[in-house]
Amino acid sequence: MKLPSDPFLRGYVTAALWTTDPSPGSGEYHATPDMLARIPEDWEKEAVADCDDFQQANEEDLANAGDDERNGVDFWLTRNGHGAGFWDRGYGDAGKRLSKAAKVYGSHDLSLGGWWRLEYRCQCGCHWTRPEDADAPGFGEDTCDVCGAKCESVNRWTGSGGMEPIEEPAE
Repeated sequence: MKLPSDPFLRGYVTAALWTTDPSPGSGEYHATPDMLARIPEDWEKEAVADCDDFQQANEEDLANAGDDERNGVDFWLTRNGHGAGFWDRGYGDAGKRLSKAAKVYGSHDLSLGGWWRLEYRCQCGCHWTRPEDADAPGFGEDTCDVCGAKCESVNRWTGSGGMEPIEEPAE
C-alpha cells in the first residue's frame, strides 16, 4: 500500500499504523514505506469502504469538525476506543454525533504480520541478548553475557511481512 492521497484516508491509515507501532517515537508520526507494505490488502479494502461510507453519512458534521486528515485520524481513534477522537476536540454537538456514528463501525484492528519483541543489545552493538532478569527493576543496566558491555532495551520486528527476520539472541 502507498500512503493514500485522500486526506481522510491518509489520516486514518497513519493513525492505524501509529497505534499499531510499539515504538512510534515522539512528535509527528510518519508512516514508513516498510510499515505501509505490510498492510494486508483486505484491511486496506475495508478501510477505504468504511472511510468512504463514514464521510458520506456524516458530511455535514465533518464540515463542522477538523480538516479531512484530522477527521480521518479521529475516525480511527474513536471507532477503536483509543481515548481520544471526535468527542474531545471541542466540536460540540457535531463531535458528539460523529463519536456516536464512529462507534457503529466497531473496532477495525490492524495486524501487520510478524511481531515485535523486546530485546537487549549490548553497547558495542555486536550482540543481542535476552537477560533472564529482564522483568526485574533496573534491568536496563544489565551487561551482555557475551562481551560484558552494558545492554539497552530495543523493540525489534521479527516474522513475516517484508522485513528480514532477526537473528536469534546469543546464548
